[in-house]
Amino acid sequence: MSSDNEMARPEPGQKPVNASLLIGLALFLVTLALYWPATQYPFLFFDDKRYVTENPWVQDGFSWAGLHWAFTTLDAEFWHPLTWISYMLDHSVYGAFAGGYHLTNALLHAVNSVLLFVWLKRATRALWASALVAALFAWHPLHVESVAWIAERKDLLSTFFLLLTLLAYTSYVEKKTVTRYLLALGLFTLGLMSKPMLVTLPCLLLLLDYWPLHRVSSFKFQVSGSAAPQSGSQSLSQLVLEKVPFFLLALAAGVVTIVAQRLGGSLKTVGQVPMDLRTLNALDSYARYLVHTVWPFHLCAYYPLPITLPVVQAACAVLVLAGISFLVFRRISTCPWLTVGWLWYLVALLPVSGLLQVGKHAMADRYTYIPLIGVFLAAAWGLRELVKTRPQTKNLAVGLAVVSLLACLWASRVQLGYWRDDIAVFGRVVAVTENNPIGEGNYGVALANAGRTQEAIVEYQRALRLAPGDAGLRYNLGSQLVKLGDWEQAGQLFAEALKINPNDERSQNDYGLALVQQGKPADALAHFQAAIQLRPDYSKAYFNSAMVLQMLGQSGPALTNYAKALEIEPDWPEALNAMAILLATCPDAHWRNPVLALKLAGRANEITSQESALCLDALAIAYAANGVQTKAIATETLALDAAKAEALPDLVAKLAGHLASLKSGQIPQPDVTSAIGLSPASKNIGRPRN
Repeated sequence: MSSDNEMARPEPGQKPVNASLLIGLALFLVTLALYWPATQYPFLFFDDKRYVTENPWVQDGFSWAGLHWAFTTLDAEFWHPLTWISYMLDHSVYGAFAGGYHLTNALLHAVNSVLLFVWLKRATRALWASALVAALFAWHPLHVESVAWIAERKDLLSTFFLLLTLLAYTSYVEKKTVTRYLLALGLFTLGLMSKPMLVTLPCLLLLLDYWPLHRVSSFKFQVSGSAAPQSGSQSLSQLVLEKVPFFLLALAAGVVTIVAQRLGGSLKTVGQVPMDLRTLNALDSYARYLVHTVWPFHLCAYYPLPITLPVVQAACAVLVLAGISFLVFRRISTCPWLTVGWLWYLVALLPVSGLLQVGKHAMADRYTYIPLIGVFLAAAWGLRELVKTRPQTKNLAVGLAVVSLLACLWASRVQLGYWRDDIAVFGRVVAVTENNPIGEGNYGVALANAGRTQEAIVEYQRALRLAPGDAGLRYNLGSQLVKLGDWEQAGQLFAEALKINPNDERSQNDYGLALVQQGKPADALAHFQAAIQLRPDYSKAYFNSAMVLQMLGQSGPALTNYAKALEIEPDWPEALNAMAILLATCPDAHWRNPVLALKLAGRANEITSQESALCLDALAIAYAANGVQTKAIATETLALDAAKAEALPDLVAKLAGHLASLKSGQIPQPDVTSAIGLSPASKNIGRPRN
């Protein structure tokens, strides 16, 4: 570990081996192997939907229109066009295959690890210490979240440009030219366009001017094995002035981010989260990240912000941070790397410390992706200096480094498993945190999406006990009770959710469904219309309005609402069926249109590959309305066979009656009293902001 020779000693007659190349290759391959299992993981509903699977611009792949949107949107409470573009490019290559997005994340992380090694080696000329920092960065379990979570692409992409900026800046320091300066500034701009976490980079550059670049004239010293002091050392004021363009870019990015998060509602006011709690939580988080760095267990995707922070806990955090700072600054002249590493950690973490509170979480593993570089740097150079001052400790230092890296690899592989799917993510959150209604609620969502209704209900009930005023939890619990046929209790929950938040279109729509089940279609119609007012593109509400209007004998308005639902979702089989049947059987001749009915029913069967009993039934009715009795009977027979194959006894009985009617020369009449289309089940609530 004490040797910094670039070339390994060759055997006689052999060419020397480039140690840096071998280390870089090993870093890349081991890191990629570590995260390779993630290429088999699916998308998560936890922000992946917002960023990828339900984002229409991303789903369209790379396009000029998408490029314009990426540069003009503040969606997801950020302005990060390069992150959006990276998702679009992934979709153009991988389509809906989640493993491709995971592969891109893993590749970016592996490349970042190599870039970190290359930059440190160039700036310090310390081969093995640089390699240790890069390996810790690559394999530490605190960084699993940034890699395993597709929605955290912005961490990886912004750090990629940060490291390129550092390389360009180091090149500029070696030979000051306008081109090299502008290159560093341009790369910094690209980093800010990936994630505004880089706003502290100008301050980090000043730290690097101090060490390892030795550009500060008032602090000239030579550290054994590090780069020599620069001959053109400058005053601190000159170095700050040099970075004014960097500071201006950082300021602009910070302002845009604050505006975006305020508009998105994720930036909390002092009234929502008092400043004393923010300050104490920030100090506690700084200390807890350090604990997690040394003892990386009980990590998870969501740490809830406490209502209050125990005084003893806060006091311990303050003492730890103050104690480390005191010891670090006492060694400022003899161990500059210690000071720089510690200040790097403190400064880089500041934007996400919680002083500007975003969301309801106290801290997040992903926030350490850049800050921990400073901690790893201090640790690696500490071992390096130990070996240099006490050569007899070399074996101990090497052993400690190897054991630490092996432990990181093992812990990261374990932590990666907690990101394999939604249930694993939130099962872990519930297991390692307390008083976490968002964690419990999202665990309920994961269970509900997996069809584990009873377990989801239990989780929603637990979450509601912790957060009784959460309208979203009441809606989600009600939606699961609907699956069990308990419309009465579900209706009560939807009504309670509307009292808390009358602007939730899902609760309006589903409360309307509950009222229909209670025999109150007219009251239900008002709630469907309210849902439409709240969300004009809510196809389910148009469909349900049409059904109720049909029940009330208002065929014209019903057809108008069916048409609107199909305008929003043209290939929705249920809506095509319902409109076709009404057009084929409408008692008012003014609205009856058998030809259009046959066209709509035919389209529904194309979409379902003529395998849906209900779609075949609608087609049979449309044939009958057009006087094609033979085809009507043959198609209804197919519908009955499909219902039997699906083992749906109620539907079998219904279609048997339709077949009998057709054979007797009659057109089956629809039973609209039970033909209400249900809205989607529970959705993700309480997403943490990044």
